[in-house]
Amino acid sequence: MTMFIGPTEPPQFKPHGVSSPVTEQYGVDFLWESELGKVGVQRKQFPSDFLASVHDGRLNREYSMMKELDLAILMLEGQPHWTSDGNLIRERNDKRNGWTKTQHRNYCHSVQLRGIHVVYTDNIRDSIQYLMDLQVWTNKVDHHSLDTRPGPVGSGWATVTNIDYQYHLLQGLPGVGPKLAKAIIDTLGMPFGMYVGVEELVTVPGLGKGKAEQIVKVFNRQQIQEIA
Repeated sequence: MTMFIGPTEPPQFKPHGVSSPVTEQYGVDFLWESELGKVGVQRKQFPSDFLASVHDGRLNREYSMMKELDLAILMLEGQPHWTSDGNLIRERNDKRNGWTKTQHRNYCHSVQLRGIHVVYTDNIRDSIQYLMDLQVWTNKVDHHSLDTRPGPVGSGWATVTNIDYQYHLLQGLPGVGPKLAKAIIDTLGMPFGMYVGVEELVTVPGLGKGKAEQIVKVFNRQQIQEIA
């Protein structure tokens, strides 16, 4: 979907969307519709623009407007510098009260309690890249990466074998860790089998013959050496 960009944003952002005042209705600088709903990003140069917005109450007003969004983000652009005791190093002509690292972290925690995510970018170029990546991510139909279980660990030289997959499968059972999984395999071989073969597996949409053969091999029982 089209990204709407606030009219006052720098010209570097213009090629990536359409300039529109509609962003101001939601208290943001960038706005688009996505699979997640309305996404809005408020960009603040840090520390100058950000601190000015904090002190004059502008950000608080914008936060209230951002409640209408499905995904609201405060993007802080810049690389702050702090003294050894945690005070923000600011320009000489900046006469406002100090801002400490502790204050800043607590402030960001308060913002996130309102349901607004806080992200950091290095400069305008990095902000543009972040917005492009975010737009692609929000337009994905599925967001299940955190639901995916980590894969098995190879026994050596990063090579993952069938037996590594067998250990991995057993560790998905209650109370079975790496040590017990290995003991089960060493004693019994693979204790589970498949009730279907390659011919049945390939009828599953998106599952090719090669992958089906790999799955079947994982469930093949190992031969247990008889104790003499």
